[in-house]
Amino acid sequence: PASKAGIRVDDRLIEFEGSTLADAEALFNCMEKTKPGQEVGLKLKRADKELQIQLKLAQFVDEDEDYSG
Repeated sequence: PASKAGIRVDDRLIEFEGSTLADAEALFNCMEKTKPGQEVGLKLKRADKELQIQLKLAQFVDEDEDYSG
């Protein structure tokens, strides 16, 4: 889903809905307050440029988890 929004492997996320992201934990904390389908704004750093993007959050699926019951 991130690649569909235009996020690349070497991009560094620096803001989520205006909240500064110091580390991955900060990103997860921000995402816990949102719902799938919600549109959010991200600021990211790509090389020497800062970019603003809007994206719609998808449902998180843990591919390592067995949900078969």
